[in-house]
Amino acid sequence: MIDSLRKTLLAGLGAVSFTREKLARAVDDLVDRGEITREQARNVVRALLERGEGDHRRLVEWVVAEASRALEKAPLVSRREFRTLKRRVDELERSVSGAGESVGAGESVGAGEFAEAGESARAGESARAGDTASAANGASS
Repeated sequence: MIDSLRKTLLAGLGAVSFTREKLARAVDDLVDRGEITREQARNVVRALLERGEGDHRRLVEWVVAEASRALEKAPLVSRREFRTLKRRVDELERSVSGAGESVGAGESVGAGEFAEAGESARAGESARAGDTASAANGASS
């Protein structure tokens, strides 16, 4: 977006330059035909160029203001907001990494390991329940 804006402004500058050349030629033609004096030509050129530069400056200010408004409405984060968020993510990663180390020797426990641990525990409970039932049956015999 910024690149296309830059190209548009540069094209506008090129148009101003081109217009300046055309203006100089037109005024020179008027002087050559004797319709205006050299002094009048300088005054006309100066006045038109000043007006054109003022118009150009106002145009650039308007384009910058419109681009700024468009960027404010766009769902983008500023560079400062991005750095703040990155810092927070880094801190969270460090704290999660530190919590994983308390689980055991620097390794984190994955979801699959939790599932395996749960199945092993249930199998152990079933075996103990069966042993208890067998022992109870054996004692009653």
